[in-house]
Amino acid sequence: MSFETNSLLTLRTYFPNHRGLTGPNNPPLRSLWSGIVRFPATVVAPPIRLTEVHFNPAPAVGVAEEQDLEFLELHNPSPIEFDLAGFRLRGGIQFECPTGAVSRLPAGGRMIVAKNPALLAARHPGLGAVTGPYAGRLSNDGDRIELQGRFGEAVQLLEYGDDWDREADGAGHSLVPVYEGATAAVLASQTGWRRSAFRGGSPGLLDAASIPDMAPAVITGAEGTRVRFTGALGRVYSVWVNDDPLAPGGWGKLGSLTAPAAPGRVEWLDPERGSARFYRVTTP
Repeated sequence: MSFETNSLLTLRTYFPNHRGLTGPNNPPLRSLWSGIVRFPATVVAPPIRLTEVHFNPAPAVGVAEEQDLEFLELHNPSPIEFDLAGFRLRGGIQFECPTGAVSRLPAGGRMIVAKNPALLAARHPGLGAVTGPYAGRLSNDGDRIELQGRFGEAVQLLEYGDDWDREADGAGHSLVPVYEGATAAVLASQTGWRRSAFRGGSPGLLDAASIPDMAPAVITGAEGTRVRFTGALGRVYSVWVNDDPLAPGGWGKLGSLTAPAAPGRVEWLDPERGSARFYRVTTP
């Protein structure tokens, strides 16, 4: 059995030798088929990412319930339009994306899922695609958010804590990825997130402190190997090296460096030459 696209499978098992039980405590039914089982089959992981969570907004003038300012952001980093119709958010909140124009997210586009869409739009003039409301609320003490595809397939899981960043826990900031383009694996833990640059977050926009991509480039030369990547706002980075990335505990730290005050190129020179080496960059 093979599939070309993600699907929802509905299965039953046939038992040709099954015999029904008899007696006063058993139903007078006999079936050679099992009960129905449904589960999603994932062929291609959808490109959509959860890229901002505003779970504990600060009190605001004119807002009776600050939780009405909660929102999440979904981002389409792919080069083509993607239809989010039927996609779901589960966990502390319950939401299913409706069909229609609001569900079609253009390449690079962002969709806001808000607790109170009208209120959020009023406080962020020019806000683009916004939908909602969702049922439930994002807990101030930490919560589980699961993004699922239209067939129930897992797309991204986030279990945030209120201790991830104190400025995001009631002080007005949201949680955003440590860098733009972070994978679902990076975004699965606390190290993949940081507080937003501004109070109120940046719904529908790239956070001001984000960088497009911090994936390093490796350039070899007579003087050694240069590890080059884009750094942001004075963040501290660590450069690691390994001769065999599959060897347990084989990564050694070459050192740390600080990026420029403004986003720009950062470079580390490794003078070692003559052998195959693997590098990685972390924060810190």
